Amino acid sequence: MSMPDEVPVTSTKTRAAAADGGCQGWMVVAASFVVSVLIYGVAFTYGIFVPSLVDHFQCGRSLVGGIGSLMIGLSWMLGESLYVVGVSS
Repeated sequence: MSMPDEVPVTSTKTRAAAADGGCQGWMVVAASFVVSVLIYGVAFTYGIFVPSLVDHFQCGRSLVGGIGSLMIGLSWMLGESLYVVGVSS
């Protein structure tokens, strides 16, 4: 069995240009990170603010806790529904 000495290279692959231009994509990533930190930071540290909110609004801990639960629940539910609306339009 003999092998050919040279194998012709016929590659048509070319390097694609960056779709976003580079810097703009990283700015979107950085902005998304900052927004996520702010939103999830408030949601996951809500318990730290409960005593101050109880004193300020002169109400029970259960009402303040219910409002915090509503805030977190609405952010999850509205986030999904707004995503669906954005994708379908």
